[in-house]
Amino acid sequence: MVETSRGLLVAIVAAAALFLVVGVDASMERTIDLQVEDGTGWSTIATMTDDHPRVPGETMLEKNRTDDVSFRLTVDNGYPLAYEEPYHVYTAGTSVATGTVIADARNSGEATFEVPVTALITPRDPADQGQWFVHVETHVGSTWMHGGFTIVEVDA
Repeated sequence: MVETSRGLLVAIVAAAALFLVVGVDASMERTIDLQVEDGTGWSTIATMTDDHPRVPGETMLEKNRTDDVSFRLTVDNGYPLAYEEPYHVYTAGTSVATGTVIADARNSGEATFEVPVTALITPRDPADQGQWFVHVETHVGSTWMHGGFTIVEVDA
């Protein structure tokens, strides 16, 4: 009878520990956002939450070909370890930005960068109307996400 009680106690302790580990893991999440400055603030164009991509609604920027577009890559790190990963941003298969994004344990971090409009747009023909949809592919470590936005030329 004593052995059965000991085995039952070990099983109860193991089940409690498993419940605690699952509960702690459920509270941990990492969210990565790619945002553009749209003239009124930062607008999210792509989001990745622990390998679940989400593409937000449409964003439109009014820019000239001689302007730059400001980007911000943010990480909300819910894990108990710090996060540091290299990032690469591509449009039309061309690398337009690289760097590293860092977030302390259970904290957030960001990396900002600018890309010239001319590096983002692909004029279709000489009679283009001064409006382009920009598709952006972002790799952060082994995570990747897609997003996009529209540029409307101000002085078209």
